[in-house]
Amino acid sequence: MPQRDRDEITAGLVELLHLILEVPADTIDPTARLVDDLGVDSLSLVELVLGVEEHFGVRISDAEVARISTLDDAAELITTAV
Repeated sequence: MPQRDRDEITAGLVELLHLILEVPADTIDPTARLVDDLGVDSLSLVELVLGVEEHFGVRISDAEVARISTLDDAAELITTAV
């Protein structure tokens, strides 16, 4: 997938997390760990997955969710699913 598309996916993920966590988007580092660095809890993770599925039109299995620890991980998953 071209880098531009990957950048757009990452920007969309940052926006989703911004809305879920109610923090400024410019404070969200795509390489930060969702749970340990950004404070994502289980409910926020479910909201993120549902938002990703709706926004990007992909399905994410429980096994795939377990492998996501950063927004970059999620972007990689989406690029392979799109």
